[in-house]
Amino acid sequence: MNENKPTARRVMIISIVALALFYIAGDWAVYLFGKSKIALAPAFLCAVATAKYAASCLSFAVVCSTREDRLDNRDWFWLFFAFVFLILADFCMVFLYPVLAALDMNPPAELQTAGIICFMAVQTCLIVRHARNVRNHYRMIRNSPERSVAKSLSVEAAVLLIAAIPVVAAAYAANRNSLPVMIVYGIYVVLSLAAAWTVFFHRFFPKKNSWMIALGVSCFFLCDVNVGLSFLSPFATTLVWMFYTPTLLLLSSSGIDFDKRRIISMRRRYFKAS
Repeated sequence: MNENKPTARRVMIISIVALALFYIAGDWAVYLFGKSKIALAPAFLCAVATAKYAASCLSFAVVCSTREDRLDNRDWFWLFFAFVFLILADFCMVFLYPVLAALDMNPPAELQTAGIICFMAVQTCLIVRHARNVRNHYRMIRNSPERSVAKSLSVEAAVLLIAAIPVVAAAYAANRNSLPVMIVYGIYVVLSLAAAWTVFFHRFFPKKNSWMIALGVSCFFLCDVNVGLSFLSPFATTLVWMFYTPTLLLLSSSGIDFDKRRIISMRRRYFKAS
């Protein structure tokens, strides 16, 4: 493993935290002063949107940096594509839409719908990733009738979730109503939360990674809840990125094989001492 990668990863994580301090303060400024007579400058709003999207891109870079010390290839594959769809979703909803709105350019509603559909793909990748431990658990039980049932259900659920994405997109294109898209996405979020907390029961992921997954997806869930509540109360907008930032940090780092790194570090210290 390249020794510079953990250092670069720490720099990226610290950068995400630093950006978070700026854009969370920015969200509070928008909530407190955005509707007053002295409107916030468009440049400031664009800067907040850019900082948020930069944090998403840095979290994707963290995932890319874990390729050499990943848990295994399959886990990294699903985590990688989850973050590919995540930065696509954030480009539409977090960066482009707010920037166009700040510049009074009337952003199309299709941007938000495209973002939600991309987030459906994110949740699908996370569900498949976190349900893998269920399949492996039953594979270890020889001659168990539940094994084939669990494997079959997990595969069918993944196929159903993936197939539903173009169907939802086509339904939106037909009637231009984003409410059904949001309702279906809510189902994905709940399923993803349930899958995340099952990682403790089937022991594929190490304990530290399991907590990172469970807490990361829980923060994702709370972030989406506050996105929904923001339609009722503007105050909820101040909480969205307070939950979304831990999601980025925890999930992007949840594919690291921490135990292997600890063993390698101990061996290096031993050989240096000897």
